[in-house]
Amino acid sequence: MPTFYVDRAGIELRPHGRALAIYESGEYQATVPVLMLDRVVISAPTRFSSSLLAWLARHGVGLVVLGRGGAEAAACMLGRPLGDGARRIAQYRAFLDETWRQRWSHRLLRLKFAAQMRTLRRILRDRADQRQPLRSALERIGELSRRLAPEQPRMAMMGVEGAAAAAYFEALAPVFPPTLAFSGRNRRPLRANPKTKPDGRRISESCALRWPASERSRMRRAWKLTTACL
Repeated sequence: MPTFYVDRAGIELRPHGRALAIYESGEYQATVPVLMLDRVVISAPTRFSSSLLAWLARHGVGLVVLGRGGAEAAACMLGRPLGDGARRIAQYRAFLDETWRQRWSHRLLRLKFAAQMRTLRRILRDRADQRQPLRSALERIGELSRRLAPEQPRMAMMGVEGAAAAAYFEALAPVFPPTLAFSGRNRRPLRANPKTKPDGRRISESCALRWPASERSRMRRAWKLTTACL
């Protein structure tokens, strides 16, 4: 089921005959034939009109608008109810299969750790002055990746993931300019530096932008299988 993702702010979607037209900052970018679409997923601020909703429904294309950070579905419009029902049943089966969930959790964490290590290696090539913290983080994340095992309970995997994230952002702190006063990532709630006020959401968005396209595609395939809204 082909899915079109909008994950960048400033995009506008318009119906154009039998194609979905994509605009950015008011300028035409591309079109996607409606026959190639089963679903449109929006995870960033996007402009569209009610006529687009009617056009998508008429052509049997589903629409999902994700909430902040993509953590929850804020709106869901079914395009082809029968197909979505079959997928939902498959999702329920996968959710109830603890072995399957552990296997996918293990796979996704290995991909995440590999991406973090690639980013640190790229930074190391340009910032030899920060060799020690970067290498230390690489060794720590590599060690945690090797400790992962598919049979581990998911709560244990979450602990390993948290430890890797701590090492990753600790290594990034000395790389950022001193004016940012960045000492590490914080969450729930995100806190800003009172002087520079760097928004913690920018860190999350930057992580998403740095994620390689191939691995983002794997994550999306897993997301389509596990997101209950779909």
